[in-house]
Amino acid sequence: MPLEMLAAFQVGDVVIYNGSMTPITASKLNVALLSEYKDSDYFSREEQDIIEKHIPWTRKIVDIETLYKDEKVKLTGFIRTHRENLVIKPADGFGGVGVYVGKYT
Repeated sequence: MPLEMLAAFQVGDVVIYNGSMTPITASKLNVALLSEYKDSDYFSREEQDIIEKHIPWTRKIVDIETLYKDEKVKLTGFIRTHRENLVIKPADGFGGVGVYVGKYT
């Protein structure tokens, strides 16, 4: 753990999850859910702004219609036609295993 992170933990500025919560908190599905529901009533305007600023556009790969830059798209078709601009990662992957980037997507 970086010393800066340890120092932030010691003064209570961050919470470090370990143990049985790790699979839940480490899942990239959480990033997809934040991105997908950013504009919903689940989040305050302030939270929406934070998500917009810090969370990249991310979706679960399912056959749905979704918004990309305010345009409604069919996700699976969008993935096929824009693969050179996308990264696909398994929700529970780590260390680059199962990651596909750009034209290899």
